Amino acid sequence: MHVEVSAGEWGVSGCVLRDGEDMSRFHVVSCAGVNDRALDALLRGDQAGLLEDEHAMIRVDWLRAQLASQRIQQIAAFESMLRYAASRGWLSEDGGLVRAHVVFEAG
Repeated sequence: MHVEVSAGEWGVSGCVLRDGEDMSRFHVVSCAGVNDRALDALLRGDQAGLLEDEHAMIRVDWLRAQLASQRIQQIAAFESMLRYAASRGWLSEDGGLVRAHVVFEAG
């Protein structure tokens, strides 16, 4: 699963959850033309999260909303992923944000 962040492609910008059925990995893909500053602004603008140092912090409630139409098995796998993230220290103290590494696509 990953969050794709784009700016301006066909007039569309923002955050989209991709590969929601794959809970074995989680990251943010910053599409070509989206630098750190734009990435932070787009994450915040879509209320998906924010950029903190070199990592994206994605809102757990935003992820849940994106996954709302998934099957029960996928939701259970998501909750398992969150437990794993918590065990690794990748959740914020309040559990509202999950850390993800950022992959910047070349333009």
